[in-house]
Amino acid sequence: MLKINKITSNSTVDFAAEELKKYLRMMMPEGGDIKIAYAPEASDGFRLGLMQDFGLNVFMLEFRIPSHYYNGYFQHKSNSENRPEERITHTH
Repeated sequence: MLKINKITSNSTVDFAAEELKKYLRMMMPEGGDIKIAYAPEASDGFRLGLMQDFGLNVFMLEFRIPSHYYNGYFQHKSNSENRPEERITHTH
């Protein structure tokens, strides 16, 4: 059985855990139940948390990456600006 361990109590991590569970089930439909638990001391399974939960300094990250690497990266672009529309087909 797969386990998703949340190492912090946060609504963002709760959402991420549910999404991870959903997509793992899609990729492995016969993989059995996937348990989600709040387990800050867990060392096995998938461990989900915020960057600072893993000892990563979010504040310093902004200053260590030169801005020319990400300028324009966070601009919102609609799908039509990114690529042409794709025809959606359903197969059953």
